[in-house]
Amino acid sequence: MKNINSTTKLFLFLLCLLCATGCNKGEPPLERGSIGNLIWVLNTDGTLIISGKGEMPNNFNFFEPRWTKELVTAVIIKNGVTTIGNSAFMNCIGLTSVTIPNSVTYIGDGTFGGCSGLTSIIIPNSVTDLGWSTFSGCSGLTEIINESADPQEARGAFYGKDISACTLRVPAGSIDAYRAAPVWQDFGNIVAI
Repeated sequence: MKNINSTTKLFLFLLCLLCATGCNKGEPPLERGSIGNLIWVLNTDGTLIISGKGEMPNNFNFFEPRWTKELVTAVIIKNGVTTIGNSAFMNCIGLTSVTIPNSVTYIGDGTFGGCSGLTSIIIPNSVTDLGWSTFSGCSGLTEIINESADPQEARGAFYGKDISACTLRVPAGSIDAYRAAPVWQDFGNIVAI
């Protein structure tokens, strides 16, 4: 260390100071992995981000072995994912926010079943079919915003959920179609987006 000049010492000191105070501000993800062509990252704030291209496998368990569903507070699915697999987020009781891109065409059976904290969800106009029990047990769900002009197949999507007390928001010109469509007609309040 005797041969290091004062400028180098100052540089090394500043570098150490920078690393000690700010280099690690963005915490590393809690967990990450891949599912076929999809990549998932769970951040320390509880946000689960899924990206890539293609279908999400059915019954894939994001939540084993190192972390639990209770940690997930938000799910962000990026454009390119085409389906949401059966039971993907079932019983994520802390889940309060879900972002579904226009690339998704199918939301699987039981996908959000038992997610008691999700109060509102936006279904993009690309979704043509909702699986059985997709939203069953979502006791906190009070509002669905459905961007599709045509009512999707929704057989049993709200199984066990009293949707007569929920609001369904749809495109203005589609209100009558939803009021006549099986399952959707059971919403207590159908209004324009």
